[in-house]
Amino acid sequence: MEETREAALAIYERGSSVVKQRAWEVFCSIDANRDGRINYYELWDHFAQRGCSNFEKFPTFFNELDGNGDGFLDFFEFLALFYMMFNLGIPSCAVCRVYLKSVYFTCLHCNRHNPNSYDLCPSCYRSGRYFHEHNLFVDNNSLFHSYRQQVKHHEGHVHVVPIGGEANPGGVRLFPFLFVL
Repeated sequence: MEETREAALAIYERGSSVVKQRAWEVFCSIDANRDGRINYYELWDHFAQRGCSNFEKFPTFFNELDGNGDGFLDFFEFLALFYMMFNLGIPSCAVCRVYLKSVYFTCLHCNRHNPNSYDLCPSCYRSGRYFHEHNLFVDNNSLFHSYRQQVKHHEGHVHVVPIGGEANPGGVRLFPFLFVL
């Protein structure tokens, strides 16, 4: 989570005033008792009100977000969550439901052709503890580098599309574009 926290802070600090304002607004909307920090129940309630039902690993996830271990998320700890919510979504392993915070494997076919990807943590992928109709998996870092190479080789033939579309609340994007060939 530390790497995600660092990336989120860097993006926030270098972000536009619109991004900074949106992050603060979302933080304040979750901080129900207005004490300047988010507790476990406030965050749980926020997700539950938005239809999230995958709470099995929620305590672990909250504790990982809580960098200093005080039982609350201050604004800067919250930025990691904001980053995941508005750029990555918060993917979870299709088998063990653990939240995927760094390297994970995704079905290349589903990633390109379906609105929902099929993602696996390294442990479940390695063990083969999954059943999926396709068998073409790639880790997220390799997928990114593959897209990057395609963009380099096809300059002038690249379509730039916003990430997230309707599913991205508020229309704020920290990484605003995905290159699609």
